[in-house]
Amino acid sequence: VSTQSTWGRPLPAPVPHGRGCMGRRPHQFRAMGDSFYEYLLKQHLLTGRTEPRYRRLYDAAVAGLRRHLLVRTSRYTYVAERQDGTLLHRMDHLACFVPGMLALGANDDGDTLALAEELMHTCAQMYFLSPTGIAPESCSFDHTDLIAGTKYYLLRPEVVESLFYLWRATKKPMYSAL
Repeated sequence: VSTQSTWGRPLPAPVPHGRGCMGRRPHQFRAMGDSFYEYLLKQHLLTGRTEPRYRRLYDAAVAGLRRHLLVRTSRYTYVAERQDGTLLHRMDHLACFVPGMLALGANDDGDTLALAEELMHTCAQMYFLSPTGIAPESCSFDHTDLIAGTKYYLLRPEVVESLFYLWRATKKPMYSAL
């Protein structure tokens, strides 16, 4: 099964079983694709960095994320989705694994670590802006605001894992205090 997109890079979308191509599937860093991209990096690390193909695939996925899905506004940085070539300004809570993944893979790359911190800020705001203090399962963005998109939450651990990896990478106390 190929993970090559029409842009020539692996992109975060589930590959339909049996078809061997992504076709018109959405490109996203969320359910049905998140573990694949996260474990490309973890497999590289677990093999003692002896399998460079996993790192190359991970780097290509991050390059695709940066080029095609990353959005920065005056207040937030988020991982959008792309459907049929259109950028959708929404992010699932599950995408909050990305800051931790980037922090784990940063390897002294200050730009990647800074991006991880920007994305973590957005994930934290999903909690801080909620009247209950519990983040919505997804949110959307207009030019400056984060808007809750769902009224339920599935108890996902991605934010806690990202906070842990960011604390380990930066030693900033704020990541252990959240």
